[in-house]
Amino acid sequence: MRCLFVLLVLGTLASAQMQRFDGAEVLRCQLTEDLKLKFSEYIEDINHLDVWGHGPNGTVDIMVRDPTEKMIVLDYFAGETCSVVIPDVQAILDEGLKNRVNASFNASFNDPTWFTAYHTFTDTINWWKNLAAGHTFIKWIPSIGKTIQGRDISAMEITYSGTAKPWIYFQCQIHAREWISGATCQWVINNLLEQLIARNAAVVNIMNNFNIAIVPVVNPDGYSWTWTNNRMWRKNRRVNGATCQNNANSNCCGVDVNRNYNDHWGGGGSSADPCSETYRGTAAVSEAETIATQNYVLSLQNTASIYGAIDWHSYSQLILRPYGWTTTNSPSEGPMSTLGANMATAIRNVHGRTYTSQKSIDLYVTTGTASDWFYGSHVATKNGPFYCYGYTIELRPTTNIPGFELPPSEIVPTGQENYQAVLSFFNYLITNPPRK
Repeated sequence: MRCLFVLLVLGTLASAQMQRFDGAEVLRCQLTEDLKLKFSEYIEDINHLDVWGHGPNGTVDIMVRDPTEKMIVLDYFAGETCSVVIPDVQAILDEGLKNRVNASFNASFNDPTWFTAYHTFTDTINWWKNLAAGHTFIKWIPSIGKTIQGRDISAMEITYSGTAKPWIYFQCQIHAREWISGATCQWVINNLLEQLIARNAAVVNIMNNFNIAIVPVVNPDGYSWTWTNNRMWRKNRRVNGATCQNNANSNCCGVDVNRNYNDHWGGGGSSADPCSETYRGTAAVSEAETIATQNYVLSLQNTASIYGAIDWHSYSQLILRPYGWTTTNSPSEGPMSTLGANMATAIRNVHGRTYTSQKSIDLYVTTGTASDWFYGSHVATKNGPFYCYGYTIELRPTTNIPGFELPPSEIVPTGQENYQAVLSFFNYLITNPPRK
């Protein structure tokens, strides 16, 4: 049955409830090689700054909420170039609100109008459930764990032509405000299935070689919060002490789930301060989202090994490979560099967009991240004699405008170019399985 959309523009209701960012600006600053090496330490020392993303030629985008924060950033980049690229963050959010609708619907999975808008957590999960129900070779797993607020973290498994094949794992929407990450996962998987049903030879070959597992919304609590309270929310909804208890929208709430994985947890590029956007939690795998996804990934290996994994993010148009915690090359640097370059080429051939393939640490130090954990020893010891190819893909745009408020008109083209990257990813792993 076709989607029956009831469009509820959030307008006045949203503006009354949503956190406002009046007076906030975004600065784009140039990172020299020296500053790049120290940048993660700087973020830890100045814990409350919000790094949005990375622009071209080694620049970094930082939101400052008031003149005091702005002066701190300008002092750090003394002698370097910083410019105001967004003079009014609230104006960007107000513009994005015009495109934000809550679509209540009874959906068939193949209705193309789905991709004309972003959707709430509940509607998103219903779409994935309907997608699974439309195919006998798809298994919907209602819950691989529950969040601190009691929402289910769901998963879906595609086992076309049998289960005894290596796994490819995708996870989406780990950072709440990065809406395009979840939408891109939807578009890529939906199109893959459409091509499979149409008996596209290349896709049939891929599905004869691999099983696919997807966690479509890693961070349900945070994602829901971006719809109701704070569009710029990044972390989960962990209650950290009295400050958070007294103000549920305080930056002191939440843990950055992508600093909580059990791979070099607690190192550079993460913070011990709960008020930081990169707060790593009280211990490795302290968070429900990390527990659920780590356990799920390891459980997949009860049937077959995991060859590759992608953690989808935005923004900056990057294809990031291990490591984030050291400048030392991983044992798989050669093939992973080649595969990253292949994916970047596949993307560029669709709409001309440039995604930069590089090691994670070439941005700045990060620890406790999902992609390093996918690749690292925790997965490898289960996998047998090879590492899992773990990547982070940062999606559109490269610019701070519109940043996280990517218009819905960008969903399809972002999906189209990353679909080709996924095909490249699969095809490379067919002929070049990961090795230790």
